[in-house]
Amino acid sequence: MSFRRFAFLNVKRNARAYAAFFLSSGFSVTIFFMYAMFMFHPDFDKELLGASVRMGMQAAEAVVFLFSFLFVLYSTSAFLKARSKELGLLTLLGATGSQLNRLIWLENMAIGAASIVSGIAAGVVLSKLFLLYGAKVIEMKPLPFYWSWQAALLTVAAFAALFMLVSLFTAAFIRRSRSLELLQGAHKPKPEPRVSIWLGALSALCFAAAFYLLGTNELEQLPVVLLLIGFMLIGTYLFYTQLSVLLIRLLKRNRPLFWRGVNLLWISEMAYKIKDNARMFFMVTAVMAMACVAAGIVITQEEVGKKEYRQNPFAFRYDAFPGDGWKGDIAAFEQGLAERGVAFASVAVPYVHPVVREYDAIADFELATVIGKSAFDRLAPYLLAEPSGPLRDAEAIRLVSKRSTNDKDAARRQIDRLTVGERQETIRVVQQWEPEALPYVAESDVLVVSDSVFERLKRSERESRRGQETVFYSVPGWGKGMPRMDDDETRISVEWQDKLGPRLEIGVQPRGFLHARAASYADMTRPTNVLTFIGMFVAAIFSLSSVSFLYFKLYAELNQDRRLYNGLSRIGLSLREMRRSATIQLGVLFFLPVLVAALLAMAALYVLQSQHAIAYAFAPSIRGIGLFALAQLAYFLAVRSRYLRHLGRAMV
Repeated sequence: MSFRRFAFLNVKRNARAYAAFFLSSGFSVTIFFMYAMFMFHPDFDKELLGASVRMGMQAAEAVVFLFSFLFVLYSTSAFLKARSKELGLLTLLGATGSQLNRLIWLENMAIGAASIVSGIAAGVVLSKLFLLYGAKVIEMKPLPFYWSWQAALLTVAAFAALFMLVSLFTAAFIRRSRSLELLQGAHKPKPEPRVSIWLGALSALCFAAAFYLLGTNELEQLPVVLLLIGFMLIGTYLFYTQLSVLLIRLLKRNRPLFWRGVNLLWISEMAYKIKDNARMFFMVTAVMAMACVAAGIVITQEEVGKKEYRQNPFAFRYDAFPGDGWKGDIAAFEQGLAERGVAFASVAVPYVHPVVREYDAIADFELATVIGKSAFDRLAPYLLAEPSGPLRDAEAIRLVSKRSTNDKDAARRQIDRLTVGERQETIRVVQQWEPEALPYVAESDVLVVSDSVFERLKRSERESRRGQETVFYSVPGWGKGMPRMDDDETRISVEWQDKLGPRLEIGVQPRGFLHARAASYADMTRPTNVLTFIGMFVAAIFSLSSVSFLYFKLYAELNQDRRLYNGLSRIGLSLREMRRSATIQLGVLFFLPVLVAALLAMAALYVLQSQHAIAYAFAPSIRGIGLFALAQLAYFLAVRSRYLRHLGRAMV
């Protein structure tokens, strides 16, 4: 028998153990290949989102490859540990280190080649649905099916390199092991899990420090964010390796609980099982918690974009700078809308930015915008407000922006008197309200004064604060619902914002800037759509991979568990008690990471929601955790059925 056939038969005889590993690897290859098909699709060059989506797909490929490498490396090392007795026998029969390395390399490459071939074949079959679904999520036109040699070659090269690299890492494990250690294999007695009270306390302190940082107002700084992530990761890792074992020891000291029913059996086993799977639990928990928090924040951004779009009654806004050059931009823009058959109405509103202070106060209201009464009356119908009565020279209406950069409490409380302008004219506020739609600079409050006061301010203010003009455009045919990326509003908005939108050129004095409602919404939702599309499949890969590894660990320890339950059944353990004990242990292994991730995510989101006004993040994150839990429940039921069936055969 040739050496290659020997390696092939090893894989074939251990097919049941390798099945979950093969399926998870093949699934990773399938997702990687379909992302590559998406990335190399020729129709991307015709889309507005082409460049950003392609960058997102490249990031997705890197993430999938990294997760696959960690999973394959971790799984292969576990496979070798489970087969250590077999490898020890080979060394006693005269196998050299190079021969063992070659054997491992051939086995890994056989599984890798099968995973690559089956994964690409599945990707070809599913790619049409994947392209249609991806285009729908990202709001693009349906992408037709095509064959890409680039995608196939990239997938083959990436995963062939992955399996070769993993083979080199795992070969080092064999070289460091002695023959006696290999022969003992899984039958080597497990020592009592070693833990440290100080490291367990450090885990609790890391969690406390992380939640303290979440409650501060420093999360905009990158070092603070990195420190927060570090505390979370260290705390989670030490929880599984140290704190959880300490908690199980406390359960053992509770005699009434520990000696009740089958509690003695499953509590005694859990310390070993949690410690053995601590690294996998840590990775699953960290990824799950961060994914749920990120999903909540991403969806929050999407909800904020939708709210701003709905509350803005104007499809376009042109902010003109002093001078007459901007009038040419306006003429070209209006002509372009007319040529595209877009019916619109425009409102030109002059304004000034004087210094505005509360009477007898020192602090200014930043960027306070002052407009005349007649201009406000022209805007009132679009703001869903009735034109107010006449204003005297010493009277004003204050409109409070929902996104004012002033102190929130000071900005929203009722203010009776203000001083306005360099002459510090005293103005009495006769009405103050916070409209849903305020079509000015988002950070600006608006004061409505009489036309005579407005003209006086225009003449008296310094040049930097003198009057400017904004032209608002309402398009009655738009705004009935949220725009898609391929809608006329989005295409026209992106086209004209690219021409006249905010940009700075050295040595060129801008005439003005065009702001488009739909283009701003598209800029905000593009990343969220791409991240949603990427995140769903990456989460699926990681979830399936973690369960696959857990299934293999259970299968590798099955003979040991059979002997345990066979011996216990001889001294009176019933089938019902065995099933209950095994079910509790499986439940802890499958759902402990979900529970810890849910607690971390909810605590983080609660603090973020209360301290940083992330109002929409909680519900979508809970839904994300719920989806993870449902997936784990399906895996748990499937694995439990097979596991209990095998253990039942060992009962006498």
